[in-house]
Amino acid sequence: MLSRTGGNEFTIIASNTDLSHAKNLIIKLKNKLERDGIKDIHEKICCSFGITEYKKRESKEEFFKRANKTLYISKKRNKTEYLFYK
Repeated sequence: MLSRTGGNEFTIIASNTDLSHAKNLIIKLKNKLERDGIKDIHEKICCSFGITEYKKRESKEEFFKRANKTLYISKKRNKTEYLFYK
């Protein structure tokens, strides 16, 4: 599932996907966006990702807080990277 969560921020929820498969998904998406861009956008696309895995008995708020924290660390470090948070 893909949804827009902010101005230029999106959330991807990949059910039944472990961190290894999520990493592969993000690498493919990042490479495609940076290589092909987006129709009608004629600027270079930079992507940062915060990737985390749901923990049993964790609230939705805690889960999204961890993912969001990871995203912002990734953004601060480099505009084109992905970072994992366990």
